[in-house]
Amino acid sequence: MLAPVVVEWHPRHPDVLITLIESTSLEQLHSLLDSDEADLRLRLAPAPDRFTSPAVGDEEFVLVTPIDHPLAGSPWCACRTSTAHG
Repeated sequence: MLAPVVVEWHPRHPDVLITLIESTSLEQLHSLLDSDEADLRLRLAPAPDRFTSPAVGDEEFVLVTPIDHPLAGSPWCACRTSTAHG
């Protein structure tokens, strides 16, 4: 998801250092922002009101299940058949 963005960014902005930090804790990420240890956060979850959170792009998420899995027929899930393997 993020790799193509970093690959395109670096040649255009070689003086900008990008350090990626992965976390499953929103509080840890917000603490890094509050302490100026991080400049931004990319995540699907909304941010607290003390931060601004403009959309930076659209990402398509695909649910992959066996054809006979209960979620494949779920009304909230748009599924299509694909012969691609990968």
